[in-house]
Amino acid sequence: SLRHTNNSINYLLLMMDESDKFIDDCKNVNYQPLVCLKDIQQSLSGKFKFVMAGLHDIVKFHRSVALGNNSVISHFSSINVTPFNYDCGRELLTKPLSYLGFSFNNNETVISHILSTTNYFPGLIQLFCSKLIKSMKKYYYEYNESVTPPYNITESHIGKILTDKEFLFAVKNCFEMTLRLDEEYYIIALIIAYMSFVYEDTEGSTAAEVFENLKESEVKKFENHDIYQIETLLEALCDLNVLKKVNDSFSFRTKSFRDLLGTKKEVEDAIFGIISL
Repeated sequence: SLRHTNNSINYLLLMMDESDKFIDDCKNVNYQPLVCLKDIQQSLSGKFKFVMAGLHDIVKFHRSVALGNNSVISHFSSINVTPFNYDCGRELLTKPLSYLGFSFNNNETVISHILSTTNYFPGLIQLFCSKLIKSMKKYYYEYNESVTPPYNITESHIGKILTDKEFLFAVKNCFEMTLRLDEEYYIIALIIAYMSFVYEDTEGSTAAEVFENLKESEVKKFENHDIYQIETLLEALCDLNVLKKVNDSFSFRTKSFRDLLGTKKEVEDAIFGIISL
């Protein structure tokens, strides 16, 4: 966007979405395009600003320049946009329902179950609430009109929603869309799933172990990757709430995420299908 004041530039804002490839190309010329953007910003005394949005390459770029000696690029900062944390998810789940007279009665076990199943995604939380409201119409006869609202929601009330075919399909679809943001996410998720099946390891896998399995599997997309790049991808999957990191090991945030990728044979077939490409 560009604003003018008395025929002079008031400010200039440059927005670049899906900047991963742009940043990757900049690397080939020592990041000169980004240096130029920074020079323009400085020459216009703060009247020019630019924002780059993207996936893991944005994070990778920020971390790499922070460790480098480039005094210009190291001044850049980044904001990591992640899914909801527990508090945000809890508020979206409970507050609108409370305005309609529904209450979880501070049952954190039920709330945690819903949030983990929806992976804290706002759209899935809202879908769950919509289905819950429709379902609760069947249970109004259980409540005493003299003491309601609130209408207390119990585990039995949410059980049917969490096993609803349409809801489960939406959860699976959302999970797959997250992994398909980048093919590398999907492949690494398959490798993590494969390792958990083979080694029956509930503790997860380190970046070094994932790196070695990728090399042994001879996945062409990763043939030029180093362990630092693999760790960056694993961290990105943690930011997306797909994986969790405990000490130096990575594993799925919930067992259901692994199950969404399929059985051991289905995971193996998917990996072999990628290798054969």
